[in-house]
Amino acid sequence: MTSVEPTPSLPPQVWANDVQLSITQYEWATPDGFVSHIVEKPEDAVITPVRLATRTLRLTISPSAKPSAFVISFFADADEYGFPLVSSGLNIDCFESDQCRITFEDSSMNVEVDQVGTFRFAVIRVAYLNGALATTQEKMLSTASWVMSFTT
Repeated sequence: MTSVEPTPSLPPQVWANDVQLSITQYEWATPDGFVSHIVEKPEDAVITPVRLATRTLRLTISPSAKPSAFVISFFADADEYGFPLVSSGLNIDCFESDQCRITFEDSSMNVEVDQVGTFRFAVIRVAYLNGALATTQEKMLSTASWVMSFTT
């Protein structure tokens, strides 16, 4: 992981196919200190429904600061709480995979991910190196995640 951009002061906002996703959890370094919201039980996680009319998922992340890591996990099945079943998952590192096409604009990072039509859920995870804002080893990364379910 390498950081090419400063960490945004707040977790980014994310849209999937023009639907704004609710942030599921985060641990974030701010100039005023480290803030977090961690989901303790899967049934408490917010899952945003997103219409998937084609096999391509379009994401917009704002602001446009490039994260140190950007991973999307797709899941075919749900557990008893309706949350993505880990054993049914596929992880895609969008900085390494040819399934992701990334472009940058002034205020956003845009990502298109191919061949997602057979999955029911996706989890987006980003991480930024904190640099000067890091106060301890545990606080070296700011991380955030969003969960969506697909509808047709």
